This record gives sequence, structure tokens and C-alpha cells, in this order.
Amino acid sequence: MQLLTFKSKNIIKSQEIGVILSSLYPLCSMLTVGAIAKKSFVNVPRSEAIENVLVVLYKCGRIRGFDFFSGKNITVYLNYYRNEPLIRNLRVFKSQGFSRHFSVVDLYNYAVKSKVVHPTNILILSTPVGIITHWEAMVNKVGGIGLLELQ
Repeated sequence: MQLLTFKSKNIIKSQEIGVILSSLYPLCSMLTVGAIAKKSFVNVPRSEAIENVLVVLYKCGRIRGFDFFSGKNITVYLNYYRNEPLIRNLRVFKSQGFSRHFSVVDLYNYAVKSKVVHPTNILILSTPVGIITHWEAMVNKVGGIGLLELQ
């Protein structure tokens, strides 16, 4: 299995957020359903946003890796711990056409709340630094637009 790393330092314009979020819906449903069905891998459609999100999920240890076998699809290898999936619920941040913006203060509040309620939650953001987790955004002291929440 060959793992490729991508430079996810592309700054996403606000007009493109809706397109990116709509391309992440298939990724969320396929990963969640595949994990519940105890699949070892799933095939997802290929796009630059999905590739960047998969790099973040790999760095977090939620997937074992991903590979490109055909031009249109990416094969994602799911990760399990004690026969339980590490991706239980993956949801897109979008409500009634509005994207959710997080400031650095919002990220600190989210981190405190998630440590108490759900310590394994991860928020994936689109920031000026690139597509990163909320922990990396707090270290870099940048805010961003919420793309996905991983439970």
C-alpha cells in the first residue's frame, strides 16, 4: 500500500465552501456505513478536498491509509480497535446553506467541551494554513470553517 501525502495548504475561497461540503457528503456516508458493516476498505469518489481530508484522518489514526487504484476512485482502508470502528459517526458541518466559522476562542471552547463530553471528537477545519484538525488550529492560533466532525 502506497501512501501519498498532499500539500493541503490551499486557501479555500468562501464561494467554494458549498461545493467542497457537498463533495464531502459521499465520503461521510461511505466511511460511516463501511465502518458499521465492518468492511476492511471502501471506495470513495476522488476529489482534492476528499484527498486532503483523508490525509488528516490518516494523521489522526482513524484510517489505516488510502490508495488510488483507478482514476475516479480512492480506496480507503478502515481502522479498527478491539473490533470496534474508529470512525463511528462522521458528519458535515452545514446547516441551511450556512457554513460554520470557528474563531480561536470557539476552538478552545470546543476542545474543553469535547474533552469533558466526548474526548475522542475531532473537528476538521479549512483554515488559511490548510485543512487541519482543531488541535492543530489551536497550536497555529488560526480559526477556520468547519468541514467535518468526527466522533
